[in-house]
Amino acid sequence: MPTYSSLLDEQGATQSVPVGVLRDVASFFHDNESELFNKLEVTDRLVEQLDIKPAMARRAVDNLALDSVDPVVQVPTESGPHVGVIEYEESDYYYTYTDHDDVLGKRIRSVCATCVNEELALENVHHYTRAESEYSEEEAQLLLAAHHYVDHQEMSVADITEKVGINGAVVPSEITVNSIAQIIDLEKVDIDVPVNTGASLLSNSTVGGNIVITSANGSDLNVETLSTNGNAGTAPVSNGDGTLSMVTVDATQEQTLAQTLINL
Repeated sequence: MPTYSSLLDEQGATQSVPVGVLRDVASFFHDNESELFNKLEVTDRLVEQLDIKPAMARRAVDNLALDSVDPVVQVPTESGPHVGVIEYEESDYYYTYTDHDDVLGKRIRSVCATCVNEELALENVHHYTRAESEYSEEEAQLLLAAHHYVDHQEMSVADITEKVGINGAVVPSEITVNSIAQIIDLEKVDIDVPVNTGASLLSNSTVGGNIVITSANGSDLNVETLSTNGNAGTAPVSNGDGTLSMVTVDATQEQTLAQTLINL
């Protein structure tokens, strides 16, 4: 019996869903927030509305539903699986949506927007998932703010205390997300990060949907897909350490660039 990994390998890179299609399909579900669609029936609607092939529509829906930090969720029912966005809300530096777990049921998930925009692996995206009876939205907000200052801005305890603290708490001796969350005054928090959702790593993209070339896909590079005019453009390239560099793409140098990327 085939495994999940073997099925993905068999699918191959040529079967990946373009980021633009993922965005369009995600937008369809967001436009119909709170409505869940029969997974088989919604394919016909997407084909007609977005003018894409049935196989592409099915893969896009699967990619979104499999993405563990995307608001499009799948709910099993007696009439078959249903997909859609149940509830979704954006903030300045994170977004929150209602998730569904087949065992645990309804949960609330708050996701760091900076991680979604920059990370290449779902497991590196910070999020806080809770049952409605567990910690509050405010607690998730504090934890995500602390994560932003500690992990993304790499600020010291003193700098964080001066910028957004200390809200009656004792200044911690060590800097961790949990300890910093205790001293943050939410009224002082000023973080403004673009919020993006609706992308899948199965499409050779960052979680936020930015096309990234790595040594794994550089040999199959199609420069025209990275360029706005078919002649030249730029693309983010993974440095292998979690950071990205912008590389200028010239359509006349496709083979040279592809080989350069393979050697990164």
